[in-house]
Amino acid sequence: MRKIFHTLIAVVLLTIVLSVSMSSCQGGSDSNIVKDKAYLADSMIHVAFNAGDEERTKALADSLFEEGDISVWKRAITYYGFAEDRQDVQAGVDILREALKTSGPKNARDSVSYYFCVSRLASALVYQDHYEEALRTAMGALEPVKQIGDFYYRNDLLSTLYQTITSSQTALRMMDEAEKTSEESYIYGVEALKALSNAPAVIA
Repeated sequence: MRKIFHTLIAVVLLTIVLSVSMSSCQGGSDSNIVKDKAYLADSMIHVAFNAGDEERTKALADSLFEEGDISVWKRAITYYGFAEDRQDVQAGVDILREALKTSGPKNARDSVSYYFCVSRLASALVYQDHYEEALRTAMGALEPVKQIGDFYYRNDLLSTLYQTITSSQTALRMMDEAEKTSEESYIYGVEALKALSNAPAVIA
């Protein structure tokens, strides 16, 4: 019964998203149409994921990826979400590693998805006690993430990355460094919360 209810909610929300997107596309510039199409693709996945239907959500992500509407990293995030829900850490790690084999992002929107994958991979490595690899992975992402223009996503990612770095350093007995990175994580987390009211309506 609960699954049926969630599916009905998803259908209603998706109908709203479609209506808004179609309205905004009418008479808009090419750049706005592309932006609206990207927003629609993200929203469709977000709604389907929240409905809890793994098979249909993955099929949707595959279809949107094949059409070029989402990146390989956005699709990986979708797959990873279900692995995370099942607490299948290794499956999640495999999904993220495979996606990150692809050459890096070429635009701002894909950068968020790409570094979201990097951040989640680093966190999963900590969970697996691979602290040195987690530390390298997270630290390597810091400077590129600082270049992301979106204020909310940038600070949210930096907070998570610094948290992963702190956990790794603590496990490796790098206590002085861990104290500093813990403070960085807190600062960026506060900044992300400040920007939350202006955050995008859909996930990365």
